[in-house]
Amino acid sequence: MQGLVYIHRDGGLPGSSFTTSGDLVLRENKPLGNLGKRQITELYPTNAIMHEFKAATSSSDSNIDALLARYEKREIAPYYSERVHFWHRNPTDKHSDQDGFDNNFNVKVTVNVPNFQEVVYISTLSQVLLDAWMRYLSILVVAVYCIRRLLSFLFSNQILSSRIRIDTSI
Repeated sequence: MQGLVYIHRDGGLPGSSFTTSGDLVLRENKPLGNLGKRQITELYPTNAIMHEFKAATSSSDSNIDALLARYEKREIAPYYSERVHFWHRNPTDKHSDQDGFDNNFNVKVTVNVPNFQEVVYISTLSQVLLDAWMRYLSILVVAVYCIRRLLSFLFSNQILSSRIRIDTSI
């Protein structure tokens, strides 16, 4: 699954580098419905983000703000959850241009992808009934077998007495 992550940080002082570390988590706007035979990775085509950008009809639709707004409306998308960030000030002892700022700005981003993430999924009625049918049928088969064995044992060993009564009055 291809995803877009937006990382933004402001600093009150001029900086020479920015370092951040965080997790890439799956964000759902609403629970997933029935996907059929598709997987979560196939919800959006591989190049869907660039196709959205190229399909813009005007310059206001193709700017980064509009692209991020359209991306946020997706059902499921990755989200960068920042844990730690460092804004490094520009040291004055380095070679700098006429304004006193270093010409280089370094960005270091560490993105951790967790192995397991919770995905909320809503099953269809047929999936719920199929699952319930299999569970209850298996319990019913075991229960019927046990009850028949118990009754067979009780009546064959005459633990419970039984009488045959024939009603002949018509």
